[in-house]
Amino acid sequence: MKSQAVLRLCYSTVRQNPAICTTYQSRRWISLHEYQSKKILNDNNLNVQRFQVVDNPLDAKRAGEELMKTIAKELVIKAQILAGGRGKGTFDSGLKGGVKLTKDPVECGNIVKQMVKYRLVTKQTPPEGVEVQKVMVAEALDIERETYLAILLDRAYGGAVLMGSPMGGVDIEEVAEKHADQIFTTAIDPVIGMKKEQALDMAKKLGFKDRLADEAADQILKLYKLFLKYDCTQIEINPFGETPDKRVINFDAKLSFDDNAKFRQKAVFDMEDTTESDQREVEATNAGLNYIGLQGNIGCLVNGAGLAMATMDIIKLYGGQPANFLDVGGAKYKRHAAYILHLFRRGRIISNLDIMIECTDKLLANWRTRPSQHVHCDIIHQSENLMLAIFGWIAFDYDLETLDGIDNSNELCEALKSFLSIFEFISYMPRVINILYLKLSRRHQRAKKTIGRYSNRIIDTELKQSKEWRVQRKRTSLIASLATSLQEDTEAEAHKIEEEKKGKTNDSLSLTYYIMCHLSLWIGLSRSEVLDEILLLLVAGFETTATALTWFIHLMSKNPRVQQKIKAELNDSSDQQHLSLDRLDSLVYLDCVIKEVLRYSPPASMTFRTLVVDDCLPQSGAQLFKGDQVLIPLHNLAHDNRLWSIDPNLFYPERFLNEDKNHHPYAFIPFGGGHRQCLGKDLATFQFKVVAARLMQFIMFGDGGPEVNSGGQLTSTTTKPRYIGVTINFDQ
Repeated sequence: MKSQAVLRLCYSTVRQNPAICTTYQSRRWISLHEYQSKKILNDNNLNVQRFQVVDNPLDAKRAGEELMKTIAKELVIKAQILAGGRGKGTFDSGLKGGVKLTKDPVECGNIVKQMVKYRLVTKQTPPEGVEVQKVMVAEALDIERETYLAILLDRAYGGAVLMGSPMGGVDIEEVAEKHADQIFTTAIDPVIGMKKEQALDMAKKLGFKDRLADEAADQILKLYKLFLKYDCTQIEINPFGETPDKRVINFDAKLSFDDNAKFRQKAVFDMEDTTESDQREVEATNAGLNYIGLQGNIGCLVNGAGLAMATMDIIKLYGGQPANFLDVGGAKYKRHAAYILHLFRRGRIISNLDIMIECTDKLLANWRTRPSQHVHCDIIHQSENLMLAIFGWIAFDYDLETLDGIDNSNELCEALKSFLSIFEFISYMPRVINILYLKLSRRHQRAKKTIGRYSNRIIDTELKQSKEWRVQRKRTSLIASLATSLQEDTEAEAHKIEEEKKGKTNDSLSLTYYIMCHLSLWIGLSRSEVLDEILLLLVAGFETTATALTWFIHLMSKNPRVQQKIKAELNDSSDQQHLSLDRLDSLVYLDCVIKEVLRYSPPASMTFRTLVVDDCLPQSGAQLFKGDQVLIPLHNLAHDNRLWSIDPNLFYPERFLNEDKNHHPYAFIPFGGGHRQCLGKDLATFQFKVVAARLMQFIMFGDGGPEVNSGGQLTSTTTKPRYIGVTINFDQ
């Protein structure tokens, strides 16, 4: 990338000029498209080509006509993606090259038609390429002479450095390596700023003469003003060129901005397109973390950059492959630790693919026993059984027996639903009444007893394994980790401590032992605490995903067109029954369907957040105070006409491929947002996709009729369909 080239160039320059020591701190700077950078330059009275940005052939033709009638003698059409090498790229439409020249506005429209909505593959894109959303149509200018110009932030110097070379246009790395004497640098005093003499001197070193030297110096001074105005860390112009009609033009620009200035450069940061970035790095950056995704399978969560690098070296030394670099040093660790845990979980989640498929196949086998025209009105119950069965195996390595027979009314599932219902009922009551109700409610006692019985079975099954085996598995198995942390004999250990306390309280060594014993009890978990953990995991592990699956089935029964498109995507394979990880990753349309299900019918209709500082609403100015609870209406946001291009009340998965691909970030937050978002997000979405794909491989859901399949909403801990009844037809 050009920014990396500049760093290498800086290193070469240091060898020539020891007075300047340019340092670099690795971080994810925001990326702007070429047209966005040029617009910033143009808005600040810098010389750039005249251009227009289009996203369809008709606008491209009009833009070409307008440019040709005014100033252009020829047009250049450039696909707008963040990757380099566009000129030598290839579109999946068959078009060769992402940069084209023409003098015909009609041909301009035809070229754009073959670019927009098609994927462009270059040496710097992923193998599948990047979909082009916008195209820049500009006047094509001849370049008589090309130079290189950059302004870089030099942290060691404490200010900016002006850098240039008369050998521009080509890869600047080659210039730095082969012609270091053709690289010139000037340190800029941060108090005085850039002097006109410095700008003029650089212009002359770049080869501009007479009037053009003054014009080039004027452009350099304006670039420095832009550098300060927008809190830039880098401005790179390559080529900084001279045209045959003796004009100085900034032909291409690369701008980077200081992330710390985001609060006052909102307009610039709002332009960032993160669709081509590693989404793990995007999420980590939003959390204020230094994260770089790698290709290994060992996640690294380390306090301090130096220790993080050493940890990665050790992993490599012993034959492993780190999955990431992540420095969570400082006070931010506690605040962000929960948020960043899911960055590492994909490797563990995908290992459960076969379990998810096997459980889904078991449900399909149960459904096969029913007649094809049978109307299934127990979809909510069946979805809950399926998700509970999957979670039992994933979390506890235990068969909860929820799929044993089509009519099986599993007592654990019923107990969990009773527990959730009671929890919802008492959540609006005073604490004293809550305690009294829970003690007197037979329904609660029955549910608690049933859940406790299953939980104890899970623990006892794990405890039958050897301690050494549990220790080996605790890093990959949740139940092994819980069982390993379990205190072996809480009462006996507490009694032993009291005896030590009575007999040897004056012995400093015994006092130390006494304190250490208490610490060991505090660090370990009692059986009741482990049971509470299991209960929480059971509730969280099946309720939301089961509700999402229920909505998926209902919406599929109402939209056979969508089902057919999913099946067509699934059938695009030689082995139509095999469901591999690679095949799952290729199901782009199914991803859109899942997003649309979660948007159209979010399992949670709202969430709450508590203010930790005083604040006010930005538009109305309404005052909010620390401790206030704010209700966030997830369903309303997902159905707000102001936030969506396509009618939000329409179930239309294709919105996420086109018009609503770059929707407002808070219009779609089914798992919440920020560092308090749902930690099970990755597991839930992967599980949802596996089950949905497996079902669509074999069956079609039909509408059971308006009397039983009218939808509606039944709100409890989640929002389920009030009426759902579907037919299930197996493919021939």
